[in-house]
Amino acid sequence: MIVVGRPINGITLNPLEYVLDNDGNEMVFADEETAKAFLREQGVAEDDFQWLVFETVEASKGEVNHNPPRQGAGTCPICGNEELEYGDSGIEDTGYYYRWDCPGCDSSGREWHNLVFDEHIIDTDVSCEG
Repeated sequence: MIVVGRPINGITLNPLEYVLDNDGNEMVFADEETAKAFLREQGVAEDDFQWLVFETVEASKGEVNHNPPRQGAGTCPICGNEELEYGDSGIEDTGYYYRWDCPGCDSSGREWHNLVFDEHIIDTDVSCEG
């Protein structure tokens, strides 16, 4: 889900103001392309898209969450893309990590997994005396 905003008065230090529906609620779009199509229909020039922020949100029952949680294996914590490209991996302390790149937003990082004891597997048949 996407909402569209821009800095108030065009000053980037200001908070964002959002595109609203007729009831004064933030308009929520399925994706960025749907939002852009709507804006074009309203007369927004393609050149003006550079000043807009297309923000991924969670929306339900008229409530918009501007900071949806995105922590999960295989999911980009920035844009929510579920098709991360994995690279090198490694182990440090009690964790294992995979390096990833996100084709959705060009971010990169490491996905960490905790290591916990599971069981012993005996490879040799040795009897203990004593």
